[in-house]
Amino acid sequence: MTNRTSAKTSSSTTPFTDAAARPGTLPAPTGVGKRPPLAPIKIEIVSENRLRPKNAFARPRPDVRPLDREARARLAPSSPLPRIAMISTHGYVAATPPLGAADTGGQVVYVIELSKKLAQLGYEVDIWTRRFEDQSELECVNERVRVIRMPCGGPGFIRKEDLVEHLPEWNRHAARFIARHALKYKFVNSHYWDAGVAGQVLAEKLAVPHVHTPHSLGIWKQQQMKTDFHGSAAEFENRYNFTRRNSEERRLYTACDLVIATTQQQFDLIVRDYEIPSVKVRMIPPGYDDHRFFPLGDGARRAIRRRLRFTGKAVLAIGRLARNKGYDLLIDAFSKITKRLWPCKKLNCASTTTSIGMWGHFLEK
Repeated sequence: MTNRTSAKTSSSTTPFTDAAARPGTLPAPTGVGKRPPLAPIKIEIVSENRLRPKNAFARPRPDVRPLDREARARLAPSSPLPRIAMISTHGYVAATPPLGAADTGGQVVYVIELSKKLAQLGYEVDIWTRRFEDQSELECVNERVRVIRMPCGGPGFIRKEDLVEHLPEWNRHAARFIARHALKYKFVNSHYWDAGVAGQVLAEKLAVPHVHTPHSLGIWKQQQMKTDFHGSAAEFENRYNFTRRNSEERRLYTACDLVIATTQQQFDLIVRDYEIPSVKVRMIPPGYDDHRFFPLGDGARRAIRRRLRFTGKAVLAIGRLARNKGYDLLIDAFSKITKRLWPCKKLNCASTTTSIGMWGHFLEK
């Protein structure tokens, strides 16, 4: 288990600190003895109702009027604190994001939590995203962090693969908003390639440094996903837009001031496949909130297992059951690994009802 003190240090590191950005390695797993043959594996789909209270995954109300007024009151550039522009354009970015909604998962959590940590270090953070459906323009996360939403591409949801076509409109609205309120930023930190494209334009206009965090790499992801795609090459390109993405990523990594890899493998790929000088790349692994995630006592552990109806050893995979997340690989590997490691007979997949509906037929098969 990760040491809580070291994990906290990693999670509170700023994206421009060299001391915590050195590549690291993980210890190799220890050897495990042989186990007897196992009974057939059972795969159980666990709905969110057994994991969280009712309506826990419901989208937060967009018309947060008291918070909206508070955010507007702080728009005047009178604070002595330095301000960061955090950009994450796709999905439902909010103070309490509706995790499991389309294009709304770990990256949104990462951006929100990173912004809170930077605020604790003495910064004010504006999280810039896209405004659509009936969302408000401004929303407070806390006293130093707020979400600012700019419209583009109409009122409906747009997939992250297609959002790039509408980013020029987003940039025009963002630039006018910044000028109107005389906002000043120390630097821009963008997340994923769509926000990177927007962030590079905004950083150049504001004449401030641009730090980009890819989260995933188009070249690598294309190679991994292409072999498992059952449609035509044209269908694959139309769905994932990798040709445009890979081209934009190459330009982006060259133009920005710093690229933040989240793993050593990602660091190596950026340097090798995108031909970016290693001095321009840092590796900062994601942290976790040790006020929320920590070891439980035996009594609490037994109570949770009873509530989830777990018996014996079990693997619990929690996340959005999207096709590109590799759960099919997990299920295939599970049947092989359990024969070698330990007598685990059940794989529990926990996600939202929408995701389960899409993947139920596959999991049952």
